[in-house]
Amino acid sequence: MKRAAAILFFLVAFCTGLFAQVNDLQLAKQFAANGELQKANDIYQKLYRQDNEVYFPYYINSLLSIKKFDEAENVTKKMLHKHPGDYQYSIALGRVYTQK
Repeated sequence: MKRAAAILFFLVAFCTGLFAQVNDLQLAKQFAANGELQKANDIYQKLYRQDNEVYFPYYINSLLSIKKFDEAENVTKKMLHKHPGDYQYSIALGRVYTQK
């Protein structure tokens, strides 16, 4: 019984964190749609720190939209170094250079 209660507790805690991330993502998208790009970027940055690979595209797009090219370049290079075989990061780095 204690084991089932512990499992249930961890599932609820995990789902709560997952729902918070979904709400934050929706909030950031809403800020971006309303033109509040810095607020959206702050949320994307927080989400990126929690899960780099999932939120990388959102964060990079946000950095490019507020013209923080050096930061976008650094973040992309770190991800490229971490995942050298994944071409999405090479493409993203090319986008950064193009917009820079």
